[in-house]
Amino acid sequence: MPSVEFETESGFDKINLQPVEDENYVVVLNGVISNDMKLRKEYNIKTKSKVDTSILPILFSKVGVIEGLKRLEGGFAIICYDKKKHKLFVAKNFLPLRYFYKNKKLVFISLKEMSGEETKEMQPYTCFEIDLNNLSDWKTYTLYKKERNKKVLIICSGGSDSVVTAYL
Repeated sequence: MPSVEFETESGFDKINLQPVEDENYVVVLNGVISNDMKLRKEYNIKTKSKVDTSILPILFSKVGVIEGLKRLEGGFAIICYDKKKHKLFVAKNFLPLRYFYKNKKLVFISLKEMSGEETKEMQPYTCFEIDLNNLSDWKTYTLYKKERNKKVLIICSGGSDSVVTAYL
């Protein structure tokens, strides 16, 4: 079912309906892309709609789906269908996204309360690439922009026991 994405000054117009698509991709978004204006300028993306979702098919065509997802800021759960490769990209950062497989159907939902089925939760900052010709062929990508910081901050009183403990 199409949904209208409301953006200031865009209103409830047919052009703002999801899913958004071009000749390569069909995309739906739950959430907000906070850097959509910056990406429009950086990649010279022009759309008739002002809503953030409208940039995604063009961005993915220019830089690839995984790289495009890594460039997004905001909170999102995205499903992108690649028409030519017959693949599904399912991605999220910190927003909820769960899934289950039943009766040869793969279902994605935001909250486990939306289904009576046993669901699995996607890990934060993850993208699944699913070959729809072979549903057992899943690739998993991380969407973290950098290597995660593995440093630890230790706050000490300054006494010798604190300094020695921090050194160890």
